[in-house]
Amino acid sequence: MMNNQNVIVYLNTPLLETELDGQRIESISRLKGKILAQAAEGFFLQVKAVGDEKGWASPPPFTRIFIPIHKIDFITAE
Repeated sequence: MMNNQNVIVYLNTPLLETELDGQRIESISRLKGKILAQAAEGFFLQVKAVGDEKGWASPPPFTRIFIPIHKIDFITAE
């Protein structure tokens, strides 16, 4: 079990974030946070920062997310 573990989650396909006006699209390829719960289908993550190939953005645009297993490339402990 990885509950309450601080991790970095690397995604195999990026998440896309857009602003309300739809003008800006960002690609999120990794998430830094704490695993709140683990299920057979994926992980519930408390998000501390989001990142792409350029670096990390903090504070993140959202604070909690469910990440399905098929979306995860790999996870490292922080």
